[in-house]
Amino acid sequence: MKASARADQARIFAGNGSFHDALDVYRARAGGPRTSLVRPDGRLAGHLQLGARRAFRTPGRTLAGLAALVGGTVLIAVGASATVLAWVAGALLVYLGSGWVSDSWRMVRDEFLTEPLYGPAHGGLLGRHFPWTLISVAMSSGVGILAAGLGMVAFGFAGAPWDPAQVLPVVATVLIALPARFMSEMKSDLPLSLLTPVGTPFGDFSGVMILAWQVDSLILVISAVVLLDLIGPGTGAVILVATVLCAGLAVGLSRVGRFPRPRGAHVR
Repeated sequence: MKASARADQARIFAGNGSFHDALDVYRARAGGPRTSLVRPDGRLAGHLQLGARRAFRTPGRTLAGLAALVGGTVLIAVGASATVLAWVAGALLVYLGSGWVSDSWRMVRDEFLTEPLYGPAHGGLLGRHFPWTLISVAMSSGVGILAAGLGMVAFGFAGAPWDPAQVLPVVATVLIALPARFMSEMKSDLPLSLLTPVGTPFGDFSGVMILAWQVDSLILVISAVVLLDLIGPGTGAVILVATVLCAGLAVGLSRVGRFPRPRGAHVR
């Protein structure tokens, strides 16, 4: 019965164009160690401990996220200088892994969209929700870089485990994948403006617009990595990464109503 109800709910969401909500129906349910989030003296555990304890209540999903982060980093470090396809594949793994290791993104969205029941919480938004996510991404990336570097040294392809030619593409990719993930996770309901027919000589393009909205973060990651490969290291790459970082944060904040929109951008 539960499986049938979940399938019906997912079908309704998918029919409305809310594919991210349809996928959420099948998110892993908490079933890992039920460690307490409260200290013996009645105070909440530290923000990093809270994030780690919440993450390992879904151990399979969290371990898959850590494995994706390490594997994606290895692909980027090894393949960025060889082929752009390996770089793109590694970037997509980092993008997916950064969302699997924690529910911090969803908590931030819910906090933006709903008023606090017992008043504002302490610690700041970044301090409350992102220590575990950022540390897990950083440490997994470091492990992946080290593993790739040692492997390349062992086979005679690099002179040192921390070759800048391996480290810099990983850093740039992480700075692209995280704002893209933020932009994706801040989605709520499908904007009504996308349901308006878009007449073209080739027919109605509203379906294409809806599909683009669903996968915009993936398009951002892939296009940014391809452009980085074409530009190469230098000032242009720094400007591109900074632009993607700011754009991802701005779009994500605008989706939860926390970023000023241009006048006339709302649906009339």
